Parts: sequence; C-alpha cells; structure tokens
Amino acid sequence: FYEEWVTAERSHLEELRLAALRRLTAAQERAGDAAGALVSAHRAATLDPLHEESQAALIRLYAASGRAGDALEHYQAYRLRLRD
Repeated sequence: FYEEWVTAERSHLEELRLAALRRLTAAQERAGDAAGALVSAHRAATLDPLHEESQAALIRLYAASGRAGDALEHYQAYRLRLRD
C-alpha cells in the first residue's frame, strides 16, 4: 500500500513540476528573458523527453536564439525517440 501511494504521489508531483516549468518558460519568453526561457525549457524537455509541447518549446527557443544547429539536433533526437 505504501509503495503504491508513494508512486502515485511522485507521479503527481512530477506532473506539477513539469506544468510549472512550462508556465515559467512561457512567462520568461513573454518577458523577453530568452536565456531563462531556454534553461526552463531545457529542464522541462529533459524531465519529459516525449512531451511534444516541451520539445517544441525548446526547439523554438534554440532557433530564436540563433542556435539553429542545436534546434535541428534536438529535433532529430526527438524524432528518433518517437520512432523507437
């Protein structure tokens, strides 16, 4: 019983953490804090490597900051993860 409760609670807290990171990324982007948004987006994308919105935000922020190579590399890695 305890292990099931802990697992469910951990999952719920991870979902809250990811949602908070996504909101933080959007707020930083709106405020013009590209560097902060990129850090937050990277954290979200790392925590949930299959979440499309998180991956797209990171790719978009890489491209917007002039890091087209990183954007393309991340896109290709994400595409491979989805294929596997």
